[in-house]
Amino acid sequence: MEITRQLAAELKIGTKQVEQTVELLDGGNTIPFIARYRKEATGELDETVIRELSERLTYLRNLAERKADVARLIEEQEKNDTQDRGRHCQGHRAAGIGRHLQALQAQAANQGRCG
Repeated sequence: MEITRQLAAELKIGTKQVEQTVELLDGGNTIPFIARYRKEATGELDETVIRELSERLTYLRNLAERKADVARLIEEQEKNDTQDRGRHCQGHRAAGIGRHLQALQAQAANQGRCG
């Protein structure tokens, strides 16, 4: 998990400490509980570090969600643009065919008068 490595680097703690702490936080444990009663799991992290980890974890997860949303929206927009261009081209082709048919009809009508 990239977020785990990033948190470990930012907080200058081990990835195992981050993983264990994230697991405890995700399990619904409070920061004071983790700091007091789960020191063996966190590698003796104090409440300040756990709180900072929790805040950064929330921020990074939200950021990842926003990035995914933006990527999805861009992809949808590109898809819509492609579809719009296709409809636009079809409209031009249809208009061109219509003009061509009108020209042929006019030519046929002119030939009938002259003949």
